[in-house]
Amino acid sequence: MRNSLAGAWRYDLQGNPVGVVTRKEDVNARMRLAAVKKKLAARKAEKEAKKRAAEEAARPKRLGLADLKAAAIARKQAHAAIALTMRQTGTTKWTSPRTTS
Repeated sequence: MRNSLAGAWRYDLQGNPVGVVTRKEDVNARMRLAAVKKKLAARKAEKEAKKRAAEEAARPKRLGLADLKAAAIARKQAHAAIALTMRQTGTTKWTSPRTTS
């Protein structure tokens, strides 16, 4: 389609000239070629966007200030609950629930 110029010779499969490319055929070939290029560009852009989204999803999320504050509050509440339990049971040494005997 790229070589379809109006007025150029048209050849058959054996290489024999069989006619001339008309202006209408030239315009049609150029429009079809432009549509194919546009479609390929759209596919490429979509593929790159998916790749970028996958790369961002694979990266670990950085914690913001609000996340850090929430973690600190949760940690303080956990420590307060442990201290309360220790006071209620009269224990002086805290043992981690993760350790096994």
